[in-house]
Amino acid sequence: MKSSIKTILKYSLLLISSLLVIMTALVTTLRFTLLNSDYIKNEFEKNNYYKKLTTEIKTEMSYYTNQSGFTDDVLDNVFTENDVQYDFNRYINSLYTGEQFVIDTQKIEDNLNKNIEAQLKDSHFKVNTDEIKKFVKQMTTVYENEIKLMGYIDSVKNLMFKAISMCDKVLFSLVVGLVLSAFIYLKLFKTKDLSVMFYTPSMLLLFFVLYFKNSIDINNISIYSELISHIIKELLNNYLNIICLTSCSLLVLGLIIDILRKERRRHRHHHHRSSSEEV
Repeated sequence: MKSSIKTILKYSLLLISSLLVIMTALVTTLRFTLLNSDYIKNEFEKNNYYKKLTTEIKTEMSYYTNQSGFTDDVLDNVFTENDVQYDFNRYINSLYTGEQFVIDTQKIEDNLNKNIEAQLKDSHFKVNTDEIKKFVKQMTTVYENEIKLMGYIDSVKNLMFKAISMCDKVLFSLVVGLVLSAFIYLKLFKTKDLSVMFYTPSMLLLFFVLYFKNSIDINNISIYSELISHIIKELLNNYLNIICLTSCSLLVLGLIIDILRKERRRHRHHHHRSSSEEV
């Protein structure tokens, strides 16, 4: 009976530890990739997003300049790629902190008014003041909408902040639980069958990656624009690749533990034989 209880306890601890390893790997990867603002901003930068977004904003604005009678020269030096990067990074930060995000468009308005004034002066063409104000407002609205991705992800701002906070608490609990379960197992059973604690998560994580890729057609995801969709695809693929790499690492770790166990057993057997021969 005692032996049966010990066996049940051993495999229960292995199962619990394996599940904790899986959850820790998934949550840790999530926390330092998709739930990490610095990682997200770095991915946007790697994809040359700020330069492309700057071009996209000016293209959108040019539709209104043509309708208003101005030439596209009126948009020269109104804002720079650095301005776009600064505002977009602030917007990303706001999504992860839950803070209110407001763009200061005064600089854009001032530069645009100067260009309008210069263009009107050169053309001797008079425009109603209210119409100019309306045009300037349209331009700043275009800028704000493009920076904020038309507000498509504003609704997840509070959800994102809560998810990060919860993720940190869950991750701490998982790590504590994993350390405790591994400590108890090693205390009671030494390294016997310890490799199972790594083989099982390795296989299940690999299954998770395959299941996710087969369930969701990542390559055909379409959100907001082609550029944003491309970055989201990369983010998801990177996450799954990291999980896959973690799976391989756990498999290797399990193999190393088994090799060390066999080597120790061989060494003990050899030492025992040597002692017997001496006697």
